[in-house]
Amino acid sequence: MKGFLAGLGIGALIGVVIAPQKGEDTRRALADAANQRFSGIKDDLGQHLDEFKNSASESISSFKEQVGQQVSNVRETVSTAKEKFSGGNSLLEIINEWPQERLIEIDGIGPVLASKIIENRPYKADSDLVESKILPPSAIEALRKAA
Repeated sequence: MKGFLAGLGIGALIGVVIAPQKGEDTRRALADAANQRFSGIKDDLGQHLDEFKNSASESISSFKEQVGQQVSNVRETVSTAKEKFSGGNSLLEIINEWPQERLIEIDGIGPVLASKIIENRPYKADSDLVESKILPPSAIEALRKAA
């Protein structure tokens, strides 16, 4: 037992003699190193968070722009469809767009006149029908009534 105690005392003496600093100083140095690492990690996380926020903001802006464009396209399509399928067709729309079957449904327009209308498409103005003299005045009047 004496040998054990002697070895313990010699080890403690050598440890005190060759130790680079006091225990309190070592603990303080370890705490400072840990704080520096924590600050570095905190700064890195802050930087990555800022990058993520910027990227997300750009993606959201791009998405909003694309959705806005799609909404505009849908509104335009709906508006065009309303114009085409509403009862208020212009004479120019009728003579340039209606198929032969629909033209024949107009009183005073038969298959022959409907074919003449289709053959001479497109018309730039309503007056083209009158000037072309392809249709008789009664057929032109029937088309105007359909408009």
